[in-house]
Amino acid sequence: MELVTGATSSLLPKLGALLQDEYSLQDKVKKDIESLQNELMFMNATLRMVAAVPRDQLDEHVRIWAVFIKELSYDMEDAVNTFVAHVHGAPHLDGLITKVSNMLCMGRTHHEIAGMVDEIKSLIKEVAELRDRYRLDNIIDRPATPVVLLPQMDSTWLFRHLAADREAITRRHEYQVPVGEEDMELLHNWITSDNNNGDTGLLSILGPTGVGKTAIAMSLYRNYGDQFQRRAMVNMSCVKYLNDEEVIMDILSQFKPHELQDNDRSYNELREDLLVCLQGKRFLILLDGVRSPSVLDEFDWLFPRPGNGRVILTTQLDGVGRHSRTDYVHEVGLLSDEKAEHLFMEVVGKENQKEIPPELWKVCAGVPLAIVTMAELVACNPQKSSEEWGELVCTALPPSPSASHTGYQLTRILSTCYSDMSVEIKMCTLYLAIFRLDQKISRKCLTRRWLSNGFVSEQQGLSAEGVAEAYLNHLSRRNFLRAVEHSCDGKVKSYQVTHDKVLEYIVSKASEENFVTTVGGWVMMPSSSKIRRLSVQCKHWEYRRELETVNLSRVRDFTMFGSLDNLPTNSFKFRLVQVLDLEGCKDFKHHHIKEICRMLLLKYLSLRGTDVKKLTEKIGDLRCLETLDIRETNIMELPKSICKLERLVNILGGNKRTMKALKLPMMLGINMKALRVLSGVAIGGDRISYYYFTKSKCLQKLAIYKIISAKGDPDFMDLISFIKYFHDLSLRALVINDESSEFFKSYSDCSDHPKLLNALELSGKLVELPKWIVKMDALTKLTLSLTALRADNLEVLSKICSLLSLTFSLHVAKQDQEIDAIIEDNKACSDGVILFSVGGFENLKLLRFIAPYVPQLSFPDGAVPTLEKLELRCSNFDGLVGIRGLKHLQQAHIKIHGETSEATESIIKEMGTAAREDREGPRIIFD
Repeated sequence: MELVTGATSSLLPKLGALLQDEYSLQDKVKKDIESLQNELMFMNATLRMVAAVPRDQLDEHVRIWAVFIKELSYDMEDAVNTFVAHVHGAPHLDGLITKVSNMLCMGRTHHEIAGMVDEIKSLIKEVAELRDRYRLDNIIDRPATPVVLLPQMDSTWLFRHLAADREAITRRHEYQVPVGEEDMELLHNWITSDNNNGDTGLLSILGPTGVGKTAIAMSLYRNYGDQFQRRAMVNMSCVKYLNDEEVIMDILSQFKPHELQDNDRSYNELREDLLVCLQGKRFLILLDGVRSPSVLDEFDWLFPRPGNGRVILTTQLDGVGRHSRTDYVHEVGLLSDEKAEHLFMEVVGKENQKEIPPELWKVCAGVPLAIVTMAELVACNPQKSSEEWGELVCTALPPSPSASHTGYQLTRILSTCYSDMSVEIKMCTLYLAIFRLDQKISRKCLTRRWLSNGFVSEQQGLSAEGVAEAYLNHLSRRNFLRAVEHSCDGKVKSYQVTHDKVLEYIVSKASEENFVTTVGGWVMMPSSSKIRRLSVQCKHWEYRRELETVNLSRVRDFTMFGSLDNLPTNSFKFRLVQVLDLEGCKDFKHHHIKEICRMLLLKYLSLRGTDVKKLTEKIGDLRCLETLDIRETNIMELPKSICKLERLVNILGGNKRTMKALKLPMMLGINMKALRVLSGVAIGGDRISYYYFTKSKCLQKLAIYKIISAKGDPDFMDLISFIKYFHDLSLRALVINDESSEFFKSYSDCSDHPKLLNALELSGKLVELPKWIVKMDALTKLTLSLTALRADNLEVLSKICSLLSLTFSLHVAKQDQEIDAIIEDNKACSDGVILFSVGGFENLKLLRFIAPYVPQLSFPDGAVPTLEKLELRCSNFDGLVGIRGLKHLQQAHIKIHGETSEATESIIKEMGTAAREDREGPRIIFD
């Protein structure tokens, strides 16, 4: 049985909380709750034993009983949560009314707790009778085959595996799947030639699942993308692509990333816009995972006449790959035994290469994805003997009868790897079914959602966030997740599920366990009457009828993509929901906010990127709320009632691209002792009383997008004192945008510098650096406005020995003549060349420039000796000189967006040609 513990673990501490003095319970009720706790402890232990038994070895009676217990535990937790929310969520009254109300409420509370406890006791009694009636104890105690219990997470396991997984993930970047090297040579001439009679050429990369088709296509796209003026890639495996309009809009958004796409345009209007973009341009479009031959017939706009482009598609289907429009078919086959063994041993690592039976890579049938997954399973179990691995192959993974069954064999290998995980990590794995295939999963957001669901908690010596990091590292090592973005300190910023076959397995398993229900995804809604976690992944109204037929009253985690108009009118009344993620949803109405404010158990609320305009005062009723994410919305001010939310940990607002800031109520912070992140806010003037924030001792990140104070205003100095208060207390990340530069001038003169800051970002009209910046010994990540890109400033920054990441950026909603003048003056002073001198920047690993224009960057031999990655995101730039001399540079990533000049296009083309000819130089990626 894969996952049966349900809510038994999280329910135990909640019952314990009822024994606290604030409820003043009668002795009999206290004893009953203590008895329930003991019963649940034994029940949880028994369920963990059941979880260790493979499904096919589990007695059917035990399986049904375990499922019954799991669902019952959820119902019990819902009852406790609802009760506590109603007790603590009652509106506050004053005076005599308060005293009378408290007396009446206390009597009712005692009665309600007693009633709730009696109900839970009767349910547990019923479960115990079922266990006794069918003599399930004997079956559980003596399973058909010996069972090795899965490890329960403790701090020792976490610390040991945290280090081991990090090392293994780092090593993974050093090996390459041995496919595609010969393919690059074969495909080079086709993709770069102009001999297609003036028409658009189509390349089909054909092969079974998991053999590296996408890797080859992406390598072509990045290595030769610099030769095309228009580039776009679309994942056709994703369920969101149900019509031509969405595909065209996706491509247009990549051609014109800074233009908002009008969702109401007709197909003909979108098609005409796309053809205008392609007219006279050399273009490259990648369609990954095409599943129907009709796509090439319906998407006739891919092949304009005359055309000057290349289309690459990947597919498993012979009928798609050999379509009549195809100009070149490239088949990707399975690995030979020799290459399979080489890849397997590289992944396992030398320290684990003891007696490993060859059957372990042979059973993978030459599929690289299966080989890597199986090798990671071996690497995670160094204590297993050769005999144990041989037995595993014989019993769980007999060889596939033919190459046509590689998909089935891959599923069995994924199942074996999943079964080897602990119960805690299994829950976190199945939770990934919430997300779409193409979705970048933010590490921070995923961690916050896991915390809100109770999947991770503090372990001795390790915070809940640390535990979540250990789980993520383990899932990455097991090849269920892959990192797609990294921070300068090596931490992952975002993940994706490794492969569509991996996500298909996860979604199927999550549906089988009734853990996550998806609508419009890989697996349709199950027949279970109790849906606990729901992910609506479609964008179309046809699924609305399906939602109308199910009971959503037990949903505790709801994720939506698309328009809220696609939901039935009565389906938004979730009273038990703890996680609500509506990021990117459109068509918000007033009644949606009204219903959200009635979700009293809500812990995590994300309205990011929605068209919501205002929060009501009723938001103050959400007393359990821990995370409020309203970034990139039209919400410009928080209501006063937000001050009531004592458990709030993260307030995320504003828009970083436009620097629109969120206004705060005067009393914010008065009760917020748990607040750790306050981001995207306007601060200063009479908008806030800094005194109340001194009650918070754990503020770790402060991001100020707008400063209201003016020079000479008493509150101006109050703001500096406020920031200084947290310098040595808890603050680790500070972001300040100063549109006037007056605040920076005053802040620069501070005698007390921020000693403990790890990350600092100063944007706006910054020209001179703060005097204290060179003294920041803990600073690892620094982001400065492009206006500060000057030779004298670089000289100062080069002396910060702790610096790992340096970024120069420019975020402006509209053109600013003063900023333009500053940049022109800087350019004139340096003759248009930014020189990184030899000496200094001893530990810098990441250097980034994010702005409309980047001047020429010059690196003499010996400069920036530890630089590993150089990243440019701009519309125009004047070139890179000397990157061949950056000895440790692994990658230069150049992303060009918007309209570019002919000079920039010429520079890109020359750099691309030089990079391809220089096989030993750093890898240059063009997007």
